[in-house]
Amino acid sequence: MKTQSFIITGYDRVFAPEGLILYPAGKETRPLDADTYNFRNAYILVFDKDGKLYEGGNSLNSGEYSVQKAVCVPAEGFAVAFGSTHPLYDYYLTATEGAVIHNSTISLIYPMKAEYDTDVAMLRITAEHCGKEKAGTEKYLFVGNSCTYINGNPIKFKGLCKAAGKEVSVDYCTYGSAYFYEYADESHPRGQALRNMLKNKKYDYIVLQDGTPCELHKRTEALEVLLELVKENGAKPLLYMRYGYETDKEKRIAANADMYGTFMMMSDLYNIPVAPVAWAFTMCILDHPEINLYADDEGHHSKAGSYLAACCYLYSYCGISPVGNTYTAGIDEKTALILQKVALKACAKDEHEEIKEAAQKGVKKAQAKKKKENAPVKWGLIGAAVGAVATVTAMIIVDKKVKKLKKSKK
Repeated sequence: MKTQSFIITGYDRVFAPEGLILYPAGKETRPLDADTYNFRNAYILVFDKDGKLYEGGNSLNSGEYSVQKAVCVPAEGFAVAFGSTHPLYDYYLTATEGAVIHNSTISLIYPMKAEYDTDVAMLRITAEHCGKEKAGTEKYLFVGNSCTYINGNPIKFKGLCKAAGKEVSVDYCTYGSAYFYEYADESHPRGQALRNMLKNKKYDYIVLQDGTPCELHKRTEALEVLLELVKENGAKPLLYMRYGYETDKEKRIAANADMYGTFMMMSDLYNIPVAPVAWAFTMCILDHPEINLYADDEGHHSKAGSYLAACCYLYSYCGISPVGNTYTAGIDEKTALILQKVALKACAKDEHEEIKEAAQKGVKKAQAKKKKENAPVKWGLIGAAVGAVATVTAMIIVDKKVKKLKKSKK
């Protein structure tokens, strides 16, 4: 353990890069507006009422497309803001564990505590030394875009695993608005970045998340390239079915159905486990509209949405039920339990039988047609027919849920 003290240069005032500003919450949760406190150039660490590290982030602002416009400090907790030249920045880098963070805060699980003394204006930080990974730790690499790194999905997954008695490490190859075809292209900067990471480290699992919209034909052809890279690394591939980013509820549900059909098809076609996050979002939107799954920009996921995604990872990738898991990422226990149950139901095998059957029939028909024509089979070309069947099936199921919800409200 390492303990270090820092001088507090101000309280509850506009952030200045040269100082360390502290913001106590009091007895109620306290929102700190990003523009009011000039957090655009600030790094932030948030601690709960017991002084345990809660969240961290940077570059918050209230721009039109801002993911997060305020920091919420938990009751009786506090936040500190500082610049990249402040010595506390080294602790920030340790606590965020290599996470990609942009215009938001994310849940953190690094063992760090803090306390402050207003009489002497001092902040005291105690943190564990960053040691080597424990033997048996499973190594995950997350490849995707902001729908992976916003709100810290991988770290929440790590927190859920740890609470379930499983040690994992998480690395990131994520860029805003990134697509499979960019990572598949060896001449593209993102494709080069992925290849460098795979060259320098061996992983047990690699989670693949694509951008949207994207043509199915283009998506499957790129996926085939990525699967070869995963195989060369010695890892096992996993799919993350992201959610729809549309702001309109009905459009979100339709987009989720489209993603569901596409990714279930790819899961069956290439025999890869998939975390059906889009389906979990649809179920939660319909059955628990009181839970907001979206961030301030109405496109990316909120903390609740991030937690729901991580719960889907836990079951789909590790076979561990999220229900009853003690790690809640600071979400109240009632809401966390609802999200855990939604994730479990969304990932349960019997929920997907109709989709899988449709996809399997589509694959067989496409293969038979290719064989009859005596033409070589190219999975990327099969994808369009299979995806269409699966997507239509998914949308029929969603439509039934929508009608049921409307009927119950009459």
